[in-house]
Amino acid sequence: MVFQPWHGWGKRSRWMKVSGLFALVLALTLLSCRTSPIPEPSPPVTTPEISGTVPPQIIQEPPPQGSPQVSIERLMEHMEALNHERFTDTDRQQARDYASQTLQAEGWITREQSFNTGINLTAQRPDADPNAEKILVAAHYDSIKGSRGADDNASGVAAALEIARVLGNTSAARTLQIVLFDQEEAQLLGSSAYVENASNLENVAGVSVLEMLGYTCHTAGCQQQPAGLSIATPSNVGDFLAIVGDTEHRPLLEAFEQKESDLPVTLTVPVPLKGVLSPMLLLSDHTPFWYKNVGAVMVTDTAFLRNPHYHRRSDTPDTFDRTFFQGATQIVANTTASLLEGQTSLSSSAPEQHTQL
Repeated sequence: MVFQPWHGWGKRSRWMKVSGLFALVLALTLLSCRTSPIPEPSPPVTTPEISGTVPPQIIQEPPPQGSPQVSIERLMEHMEALNHERFTDTDRQQARDYASQTLQAEGWITREQSFNTGINLTAQRPDADPNAEKILVAAHYDSIKGSRGADDNASGVAAALEIARVLGNTSAARTLQIVLFDQEEAQLLGSSAYVENASNLENVAGVSVLEMLGYTCHTAGCQQQPAGLSIATPSNVGDFLAIVGDTEHRPLLEAFEQKESDLPVTLTVPVPLKGVLSPMLLLSDHTPFWYKNVGAVMVTDTAFLRNPHYHRRSDTPDTFDRTFFQGATQIVANTTASLLEGQTSLSSSAPEQHTQL
């Protein structure tokens, strides 16, 4: 997950420019609501390095019969293969080659899409119907310099590869596509380039962006709140999976609401106004899709709001809560399988209604 101040990376992204008229309307709305200005996101609080130990693991019950079952062994194999810095061109090519070879071994056709400073990797099944709606499962594979980026974001890549394995032979009304973005840490360059290619967005019904899925914290107060928002979290510790989506595509967001007691609790976070009032929630690859009016959610363990290893050398697989990681991936697999059936309409909701106070 990239962390940049709102004004810094906003200047560099065309899709983030808000017209003067919209800014005026927004300002009048805020004034009428007598809302205090929203502070810019502050850098993550510096937290002392911790030992890297995780709480004793509880043996997780297998998912209900008939659900696609993910494997923690497979997930950790991917984590080991990706357990290196992914910053230079060579580093990122190594990660991209691994992902491509893994997908091809499972029968997927992979393609590279180059842009100015990087290469996105896409994969689809050879028998995919080009006229069918598509569900995208996406993650970024780059890391910052000096970090192996286990949680950020080898965890998302590993989960996407495992979902490709368990759902690869699914015959359904919608088709599944895997997308691995490059240069997310350089201000969302890969996903921004991806959405500028109109053909990439044809028939896309919904996008699940997997962004940090492996970390939990269990000390009271260890879960922070995003600046400018007050969210009723399930507990005062970091043991839940957050699903962040825009309010204009609520059906996609609601599809992730978790009802199975043996999997992590999911917290769905509907974000109004494309996140203009909550810029801290715009720091990953779902954001360019929002600004193209394509339904997208970010699935996350909440990153630096929970994980003290964020963007550090200590972000390594040994800090993971393996049960949570497996459970989070299972939730995405279950939800994706359901979305592929095509029984849920994912079209845009009615325009948001804002009541003045």
